[in-house]
Amino acid sequence: MVNVLVISTSNSFTFHGMMERIKEEVHASIEFVAANIDAIRPKEDWADIFIYNMEKERDDMEEVLMYLRGLCMKIDRNVILIGKKEELAVGEEILSKYLLMGSFLRPLDMTEFLYKVQMSQMTAVSRMEDNRKNRILIVDDDSVYALMVHSWLKDKYYINVVESGTQALKWLTTNETDLILLDYEMPVTSGAKVLEMLRNDEELKDIPVMFLTEKSSKEHVMRVLDLKPEDYILKSILRDDLRDKLDAFFESRGY
Repeated sequence: MVNVLVISTSNSFTFHGMMERIKEEVHASIEFVAANIDAIRPKEDWADIFIYNMEKERDDMEEVLMYLRGLCMKIDRNVILIGKKEELAVGEEILSKYLLMGSFLRPLDMTEFLYKVQMSQMTAVSRMEDNRKNRILIVDDDSVYALMVHSWLKDKYYINVVESGTQALKWLTTNETDLILLDYEMPVTSGAKVLEMLRNDEELKDIPVMFLTEKSSKEHVMRVLDLKPEDYILKSILRDDLRDKLDAFFESRGY
């Protein structure tokens, strides 16, 4: 059984009744929380699917959307949005197509909505049952690029995404990964500095790191390689070439 977290400020009996149909139709566990970060946080690890009923006039919509974006990138989850046309436009821009499972105008078309929840359920079940994939952590402040790479690799590898070196180090205190794809040109804490911190940590120093970089000049590449990462990857790399490179890496390690 998958866990569905409905985020909504609405107390509408009709809306709650429609959401409760999820239990009957897709045999899911469902809980409701208010549309604010403090209410979402205690249930964020429990949820397999997020449904956000957006109401711009009543809740901190953009703040909640930004929080869901960071959360879903880190724990590999998806969001279904419900709202008005202008609310959905904001949600789709912030979350991007890689994190959205679907967007629905009010009033809901329940047949289409339940079908989308069923598809989300299948994705969640597949995720829970798949323990064979190698794990990759993507560390990149460019969330659009990171999520594109996530979409390229998620069918073969278990992917998590964070947006800074600080987030990566925090994530690694409670999670494990088999490889880190680390943006070399990040602001505040550069990729070089993050690698140095990893190498100075007894528990993290042996995690393989490949740098992601946009620059291909010989001077830049030599500067990157002087830091002795496992390898480097140009961000212009094509999808199939990236997959082949990572496949070869894991095969060489006997994974």
